[in-house]
Amino acid sequence: MLLYRWQTSAIAGRQVWTPPPTRRVPKNIPYLIDNLWEYLRPVTMPSRRHVLLASPSPEQARDSGSPTMPGGRLYRVTLPRGGTICQIPQNDAKHHPDVSNHRRINEVLLAALGGQEFIDGDLARKSVFPLWSPCLLKDEVASILDTIGDPGLVGRLQTELSFWRDAAVVDPTGPTSFPNGEVFIRAEICELWPVEGM
Repeated sequence: MLLYRWQTSAIAGRQVWTPPPTRRVPKNIPYLIDNLWEYLRPVTMPSRRHVLLASPSPEQARDSGSPTMPGGRLYRVTLPRGGTICQIPQNDAKHHPDVSNHRRINEVLLAALGGQEFIDGDLARKSVFPLWSPCLLKDEVASILDTIGDPGLVGRLQTELSFWRDAAVVDPTGPTSFPNGEVFIRAEICELWPVEGM
């Protein structure tokens, strides 16, 4: 399996990638959706906040990266030993249906909160607002959802959000699960080798 990544770098040779020490704030995913993805994430799947994102083709890596950014370079990713590789069908998570469906997720939450009564209520009743802030932990989301007091809410969110049902764990010795899907890799270390002439 060959995987590629486009990134900005002044280094011409091999690079070593290690997981970021802090949570990566999503640029193209609404914070609410990202928080709910993290909350619903199975323990066997890597958190997208601490992974290396890659693509199954050089062209897709360029498109998913920032090809117009000065200093951008295409790299081939050396797959780790002992890591976890996952893939979604979409070429970028920002194109996943959960993202385009985020208004529906807002409606589900608003209905559970009491609809117009919640909207018209005072600030003290709006302790759920952090759901719309970046990079909450799974336990933090669980705590906020518990305050809503709707026992069926989590089940409705699981029905509405399909990201983890759509994702597949990929065997590094075989082909990718989807021909054009974004790949995310959880590993202690990955090597990136520049691809010349592309």
